[in-house]
Amino acid sequence: MQIRALRLLVELAEARSIRQVARRHGLSATAIVRQIDQIEHFFGTPLFERDERGIRVTEAGRLVAERARAVLFQIDDIHALLDDMRGLRRGQITIQVSGGVVAGLVSPMMHDLQTHHPGLRFSVAVSSAAEVIAAIRAGRAELGVTMFVPDDARPLIRMSRPITHAAIVGPNHPL
Repeated sequence: MQIRALRLLVELAEARSIRQVARRHGLSATAIVRQIDQIEHFFGTPLFERDERGIRVTEAGRLVAERARAVLFQIDDIHALLDDMRGLRRGQITIQVSGGVVAGLVSPMMHDLQTHHPGLRFSVAVSSAAEVIAAIRAGRAELGVTMFVPDDARPLIRMSRPITHAAIVGPNHPL
């Protein structure tokens, strides 16, 4: 099984459109179907159901796509580490952030990185803290930034910084 086939499977599970995935990759629909057929043969079970309305992901397909996404994340991470070892500073970084940290933390960080490493590109998704953790666990994001971390996510933390809080009140307020 090829890595490219896994990428196509993950995209197809998300897009649920063979034509859309084929267009995105400059392939024919037949080429996509052949790749999926090979993966289904490899696992010995249908991952998609096809009918006149299109395709539907089976339960097995959801499981394989979820795990494939995590595997692809690890492969991309290995590539990034090897690139860093060779001194290359290029590529795509997917960042999932909770709303309150975008302007104050993430935007300046992205600006600094872009200034020093113009080959980097960023994809930023804003969501809840729980969705940030889920995206990291599922391999949909390389970096997550949030101010609220559930206890079960503590093992994922690689860096933490204190944040200063201030109460801003009017001159006549009792504080």
